[in-house]
Amino acid sequence: MKLDLFLNLNILFLFYSFLGYVCEVSLASIIYKKDVNRGILNGPLCISYGFLGVLLFISLKYTNNIILSILLSVIYGIAVVFISAKILYRISDRYWWDFSHKRINYEGIISLDYSLILGIVGYLLTKFISPFIIFIFNDFDLESKVIFIILVDFVILVDLIFSLYFLVNKRNNKKFKSIIGKNISEVILERIDKAYPVFKKRVFNKDSLSLYKLFIIFYVTGVIGCIIEVFFCRYSMGRWMHRSSLLYEEISLVWGGAFLICTIFLHRHKNSSWLFILIFGTIVGAFFEYLCSAFTEYFLGTVFWSYSKHSFNLNSRINLLFSFYWGVASLIYIKTMYPLLNNSINKIPEKIGKIVVRILFVVFMIDLVVSTTNGMRYQARRHGEPPRNIIEKAYDKYYPDEFMEDRFSNTIIRD
Repeated sequence: MKLDLFLNLNILFLFYSFLGYVCEVSLASIIYKKDVNRGILNGPLCISYGFLGVLLFISLKYTNNIILSILLSVIYGIAVVFISAKILYRISDRYWWDFSHKRINYEGIISLDYSLILGIVGYLLTKFISPFIIFIFNDFDLESKVIFIILVDFVILVDLIFSLYFLVNKRNNKKFKSIIGKNISEVILERIDKAYPVFKKRVFNKDSLSLYKLFIIFYVTGVIGCIIEVFFCRYSMGRWMHRSSLLYEEISLVWGGAFLICTIFLHRHKNSSWLFILIFGTIVGAFFEYLCSAFTEYFLGTVFWSYSKHSFNLNSRINLLFSFYWGVASLIYIKTMYPLLNNSINKIPEKIGKIVVRILFVVFMIDLVVSTTNGMRYQARRHGEPPRNIIEKAYDKYYPDEFMEDRFSNTIIRD
């Protein structure tokens, strides 16, 4: 029991560290119009978010009062941010972020609006996402979980030791005599200097990412992926099938999400070797496909695909061959499609583009909500549950079982 608890807390630490890193990098990319590697670690983790995620999970697990839970989340968020800032200051003799331009702030390291956002998001993640992450993690046997945690923790520890060592030596003005030590120190310190500029002019870079550009990429690749799947099913199964993730729009959330992640991490590596992109795309594609499969089963009780009949599959959610296809698709996308798509987006007049994207986003969100709640109602209807309100009655009338089974014909319902 203690081992299971330790492993679960550890995976939550890793998940929230990675999620915090993705959010930090995305936000910095939008603000500074360039890509930076945030966090004290050189790897893709911001460990302060990991500690906060674990702290919230332990503290809010048995707290059912929403107001109290959000209040605690805000307090814990403030505490973690403050302590992190002070520790980093002691190590490097500088503050790594600056909120002094905010109307309500404390010493420039804490701001009210950021703390409120962190608290509310932290509460939602703890209540709804943390159980889901543990559900996925428990898909694997104990031995695999232990080996994975030991290896990842070891890499993180080595990364942390190196970073702290060079930061402390920089603070004490110590120079390295060895060429290796000097080179490593320069790489780490240069990364941190670029990642946390106190004041920086915003220079527009046409290759930089923004929420506007990311949504277009997500939407276009989702539509293309859906079309590819339709023709693939026609070729492999001999029949036409709906392969959209939504009720109305023909878009695959798995394809769109996978290429969105691929864009965020690989767009600046489009000139890298094909082998690097192939391996990275294979790993990311497989991970995201597994995540989507577990998500739909955990929240909707449905499985949209199963690889149980394929060799080298992992819990029937992914298999080696299709994971390799993700790598090939990522390679083709980064080398050919992304540059073309990026140039095309840059040519769209900004005012017109933003209006179109806002309309698409609203339509997409409505379709997503209706599709998700409809799927939940379809599952409840199969279990004999009567409609509880006017919306569920409308779902029963306009989206009967025959419609849902035709629209999502490859879906498996978990009873």
